[in-house]
Amino acid sequence: MVLGSAINLISITIERYIKVVHPNRSKKVLRKWVIWSAAAFAWIAPIAYKTALVISSSHFIDGVCLHYVVFKSETAALVHGLWNFGSFIVFVICVFVFCYGKILVVIRRQACVMAGHSGPGSSTSQT
Repeated sequence: MVLGSAINLISITIERYIKVVHPNRSKKVLRKWVIWSAAAFAWIAPIAYKTALVISSSHFIDGVCLHYVVFKSETAALVHGLWNFGSFIVFVICVFVFCYGKILVVIRRQACVMAGHSGPGSSTSQT
């Protein structure tokens, strides 16, 4: 299930973002039930989505269900394609870029602070 994998990657990315960028808030927000709920949502949402898609667009010929999605109109197919592309490709990339970009900014800031705590030179240069 590709959709479940995409939802799971988004939830892991957001969890890492909250833990690194907002460490105090992560202790309040990221409870065990929240993580379990995100995992359950990653399994249930794609099943519900695909079920609704198949039920609404199933096509029968002589009482036999065809095994591919057939939309009633070309507009419905276009809207579904655009929504699918936007929500599972564009949205995922935007979440990745935003969250991991902020994580990199925080890590660089912490590295600069830690570098400022060290002395004027390394301990090997004094010997």
